[in-house]
Amino acid sequence: MNWICQFCGGDTSDVEYEYLDGHNHLSCTLDYLKNNEVKKKLTISNPEKINSKNICLDKSIIEITYMGLNASVNADNETYTLYKFIANTNTKIANVLFEIHTDIKDNKVQFNIWKNGGVELNRLPVNVIRDRNELINRMIAEVKKS
Repeated sequence: MNWICQFCGGDTSDVEYEYLDGHNHLSCTLDYLKNNEVKKKLTISNPEKINSKNICLDKSIIEITYMGLNASVNADNETYTLYKFIANTNTKIANVLFEIHTDIKDNKVQFNIWKNGGVELNRLPVNVIRDRNELINRMIAEVKKS
């Protein structure tokens, strides 16, 4: 077995076990984690449960449908994933598309709203996304604004 720290390249064969992370110096691992933000991913359990037919006070109906978890590539050629939902109403022809990115940063995720031929870029707290009713209400409010 090779007892070399992958971060500093030092020999770790004579280092006490409690100061190691596998074969790496514990201090090297901690420095790495501190200096390199570990990407956290949002997971929406059962996103299809967001599918709903909502009757509003003005008697309009807004239907929200989960379209899937999609992969895409950004301008820096990095891959990312996002949940897609579409909302349509019985009073307007236009649909509203919602994209919820899975990358969590500062306890928020990217929440894009595509409507009227343009996109609105927002960031929402993770707890709002995980609260099914709150997420549906936000989507309904956006459809009503369009």
